[in-house]
Amino acid sequence: MGWLLLAFFTTAAALAGVQNVALPEGDGKAIVSGACTACHGLDLITAKKSNRAEWSQVVDRMKTYGTTLDATQTTTVIDYL
Repeated sequence: MGWLLLAFFTTAAALAGVQNVALPEGDGKAIVSGACTACHGLDLITAKKSNRAEWSQVVDRMKTYGTTLDATQTTTVIDYL
């Protein structure tokens, strides 16, 4: 099971680097570019149309999976998304 997760995250990270999707400018852009694209492609992030409460749930869930954001970064990312 561990090797399967490793393969999944390695593939996701590799695909994230070859896309042509751009994030809009904003205070959270650098954090999203670093923290979120470690596992997800920008296309997944930019295609998701959620409100603030939904993004908050997503970010909190990602933190349980290992994303390391402090409280200030978390608020910035949620506001940005």
